[in-house]
Amino acid sequence: MCQASDLLRINKNALNPDLACQTTQADNSRSVRTGLKLATPLLLHQLRAYSLAENGVQSLDRFRAALLAMESVSAERGPANGALGADALNAPALRLPLINARAESDRRLTVLRSLTTSQACPGCTVERASVDAVQTQLVAPASESTP
Repeated sequence: MCQASDLLRINKNALNPDLACQTTQADNSRSVRTGLKLATPLLLHQLRAYSLAENGVQSLDRFRAALLAMESVSAERGPANGALGADALNAPALRLPLINARAESDRRLTVLRSLTTSQACPGCTVERASVDAVQTQLVAPASESTP
């Protein structure tokens, strides 16, 4: 319903109050539609920016996990080299650091694999295959060396 203040503000010289009220409602409706037309692209842009930022954070999480996994696999070489170069008497004492390093590598590769699953990252098929290949390569020498 149109109020007197609407009539005075919108159409001071209105001879027909009903026509002035309809004009006011039409103007209000037009203003709302115009506002929505202006706000929609901004809203879509913000939604895209948020989505890209979220994807960026997830990519950084995967990158960090890959670096940590690489670090663990590389760090595993120290105890492995020590165990390989040790004499028979010292070799058993050097197995525990090697076992711990292997476990840490497995743990970090598992974290990386969880970040590249098809649910977490649908586009990470190459990354999933790479993690699987590394895990297979690390397990193969260990299983070949066990009697």
